[in-house]
Amino acid sequence: MMNGYLFSGIDNSANKKSRFEQLLDIFLQVLMHTGGDVGEAMEWMNQLDRKYQLTDDKYGMGDFIDELREK
Repeated sequence: MMNGYLFSGIDNSANKKSRFEQLLDIFLQVLMHTGGDVGEAMEWMNQLDRKYQLTDDKYGMGDFIDELREK
């Protein structure tokens, strides 16, 4: 459950980081809050994506996961 945490959306206009780097920043924060539970962190990421539209048709959560595995 994500109670007590405030996450904001990604603002590409103010940030020079790639979409992957932006999502990775969020993922690493979420991972800390889940005690290192990757599965739970990914569930949170999916919930955050649905609520804040972190991804779009050009770069989705599946793309993030694929790139995370590659790196």
